[in-house]
Amino acid sequence: MIKIGSILIIISSFIFAKVTANVDSLHPTKGQLVTYDITASGGDISFPDIRHINGTSIVSTSSSSSISIINGARSSTKTKSFSFYANKNIIIPRFIVQVDGRNYQTDEIKINIAKASSTHKDIEVILQIDKKDLYLSEATKLRLFIKRRANFKILDISLQNPSLSDFWIKNTKTNNQYKQGDYIIQEIVYDIYPQKIGSLTIDSFIITITVPGNARSSFFFTNTGVQKQIASNPLNINVKDIPNGTNIVGDFDFQVQANKLKTKANDSISLELIIKGKGNLEDIEDFTLNIENANSYASKPKIEGDTFKQVWSIVADENFTIPNMEFSFFSLKDEKIITKRVESVNIEVNGKKKQDLFLVNNNQANTKVQIQEKKVIVYKEAPLKEKILYALLGSALTIMLFFIIKSISSIIENIKYKKKIKIPKDDKELLSLLVGHKDNDEIQKYINKLEDNIYNKAKHKINRKEIRYILLNINN
Repeated sequence: MIKIGSILIIISSFIFAKVTANVDSLHPTKGQLVTYDITASGGDISFPDIRHINGTSIVSTSSSSSISIINGARSSTKTKSFSFYANKNIIIPRFIVQVDGRNYQTDEIKINIAKASSTHKDIEVILQIDKKDLYLSEATKLRLFIKRRANFKILDISLQNPSLSDFWIKNTKTNNQYKQGDYIIQEIVYDIYPQKIGSLTIDSFIITITVPGNARSSFFFTNTGVQKQIASNPLNINVKDIPNGTNIVGDFDFQVQANKLKTKANDSISLELIIKGKGNLEDIEDFTLNIENANSYASKPKIEGDTFKQVWSIVADENFTIPNMEFSFFSLKDEKIITKRVESVNIEVNGKKKQDLFLVNNNQANTKVQIQEKKVIVYKEAPLKEKILYALLGSALTIMLFFIIKSISSIIENIKYKKKIKIPKDDKELLSLLVGHKDNDEIQKYINKLEDNIYNKAKHKINRKEIRYILLNINN
């Protein structure tokens, strides 16, 4: 037999098991933060794990709860909040919430993006571009101006990340703020490079401002802020294709220079390639250098401002030639492909092993002959026993002298080599010294560290004593 009290408890539990869902804005502007709340009442409540809503990522979650007792029945109310940025029209689907072992479904919610206001009496957002007719990969400046009255109170202002899928964009200057009459102007400048040909549209840039509201918060009686979104004007540009043969656009100077034309055997020279000018330097690929009878080590190319630079260290033990090098680009000034070329350079290496040179022709007119006077030595023949004795003594002395001389020579050579190896304190000079031994794994590690220190401003520790010890072992 079921007791009446038990029936009342079951009915009460069913009544209080309520699930609702809502959003704080059904018509947000593009990029606006929207909060989706699911609220459930009951005893044991389990919310769904939501990480995406129709392809839109959840950026944050939060929760809150309260407890109430009605007619002696105890019930808790919990709310789970999911926040996301609304960038398109979406439908929030039904989600299942479990309350006291039973499943409940939320209702679908449609969200439609509203257009941001392009006008405001106290603030204006203006988008300008330096050039509307461009070539593919040609750089131009895109300027965003946020113009507001000096007496207009703003609690906060933020710029949504612009959507420029058809451009490569680089933010070059921000927070350039100045006063112009009754207005304060903030200017943001971008370098943009079109990556697609044809008629392209730059969508409106949107800012979100927070202004003081009329309502007052009970917390220290402060004003609550009200958010508003302001959109700039869109821009249309035309992008033309460039001829085949290069993807570099601009106008540049090109030069290659060596720090010296004469060097000693196994001493390095530095070769520097420099491209300077305005254009898409970031798209220039690494140059390669192939030199016969020499070892070359290339640094990583570096771009600073309007200059592209690549450096090589070259080591050889005989004369060699740096081959000619060239660089092609589409000139905006001449509207055609320009190829700049640097001719080959001969490098003289001193201290190599000299070979005897003979100049011989058919009549041998230039052949030099040196005749040395012969010396005649007369001696008496010794007896056979003495000959044998002298031969044995001579052989023994010869062998002893050979080992003594060899030992002394080895010691002297080792001392000379140790004195000869000087480890430079300067990182660039040390790198030049080590390039000739890059086949050694330990030396290659130090080459990598030095190159990182020199060209990327890293701070690797360089153990010069260990380097000297490695070099001594390599040459012993």
